[in-house]
Amino acid sequence: MDKPIALLIEDDQDIATLFRHVLDIAGYYTEILSDGKDAMKRLSSIRPDIVLLDLQLPNLSGADILKHMREDESMKSIPVVVVTAFADLAENLPIEPDLVLTKPVNIKDLSNLINRIRANKDSMNEPSYDKVTGLLTEAFFATRLVFALERVRQSKLTYLGVLFAELYPLGEFWDQLSENELNDFLNTLTKQLKSTLRPRDAIAWSNNGYFLTLIEEITNDNDALMVGKRVEEKLSSFLQQHEYRRKLQLKTGVVLCNNNYESVQEILDDMNFARTLAKQETNIGPQLFDLKGVQALRDSQV
Repeated sequence: MDKPIALLIEDDQDIATLFRHVLDIAGYYTEILSDGKDAMKRLSSIRPDIVLLDLQLPNLSGADILKHMREDESMKSIPVVVVTAFADLAENLPIEPDLVLTKPVNIKDLSNLINRIRANKDSMNEPSYDKVTGLLTEAFFATRLVFALERVRQSKLTYLGVLFAELYPLGEFWDQLSENELNDFLNTLTKQLKSTLRPRDAIAWSNNGYFLTLIEEITNDNDALMVGKRVEEKLSSFLQQHEYRRKLQLKTGVVLCNNNYESVQEILDDMNFARTLAKQETNIGPQLFDLKGVQALRDSQV
């Protein structure tokens, strides 16, 4: 089946019909289930590209379904959008979904969200995790960004940050290590990075030689810089301790994003441009990039 699959778990027939219309227009093949146990059984036999989940369902609650999905290795990376009329239930969920929409849902907003997710369909068909580091792949990281950007749009009070930590030049260094040595190096470096971040922070590894971290709920520039400093200090200390510092340089930076961003690709483009700028700087320590600053620097070089 060429179409991506949406599983709509909703017991209100009118809402289900309306949401299905939005999903159909976006190009999804949509299945609707109104019973929690039936939905859980169906999830064991298919891998949908997205799940829209009501919390109050007969026989098995939406909260229980979400918990089962996040605990199951085959389901935990499936994006889940909780749709509920009870904001207090969503706020007290033991496990956080990718996004919460409160009824009545603005259909235009839902349609825009679904289309943005649809644009990242190809990344959902690829492996979610890097086989060496166990971190998210860069493609799946982009999918996580879709939901993070939507949360920023909803709150209108906070920023998200994309933190990069890049090692360079890699070619010669990689060639000097055996496959096992390289894997050990990356695994150890990954542990160092994860020890500085929150468990819920999404971290990805790019085979081009850099880590990406999604930092949410940033309220000011200092929040982002503090995270960047922790990462810089931890990774630099590790590289120095093992004498990798003689062979590799480390550059870190955080791209601040607010609801001025129209797409995830725009964020990723700015992140890649910021990586280029960071390597041109001789200053040690993380650098902060915002939309206006990066755009101004880019324009000055055109």
